[in-house]
Amino acid sequence: MSSEPINNDVLVSILMDDYDILVTQCTFSGHNFHDNYVIQTNEGKTYFIRVYRNGIRNQNEILFELEFINFLKKRGLNVSFPIPRNDGLYITEITCPSGIAEFVVFSFALGNFPDPTKEVSYLYG
Repeated sequence: MSSEPINNDVLVSILMDDYDILVTQCTFSGHNFHDNYVIQTNEGKTYFIRVYRNGIRNQNEILFELEFINFLKKRGLNVSFPIPRNDGLYITEITCPSGIAEFVVFSFALGNFPDPTKEVSYLYG
């Protein structure tokens, strides 16, 4: 995926069509390993979108990540979890300047990313 964020109107259209989420604000929150967006809805809910950069994770790896997050959620851990589309699937393909990328909508968890120190990276990994 290019370093340029996806047009917010494209994401908002997909959210309305595939999730029935009425977006009042879509904010690009930056690049990490992937592109991240924060979504505000007309109901006062907040969601997080992760657009997976091409070449970092394939669809099977993304599905494994989502299964693991759902496993943690079912065990009672307070984690940000994937939100299914209207058809029950989690991954949505989107056309980007560099080709097809996948994105997933997550529940929003308050907090900040830790500084990527060597120790934090070790614990995160």
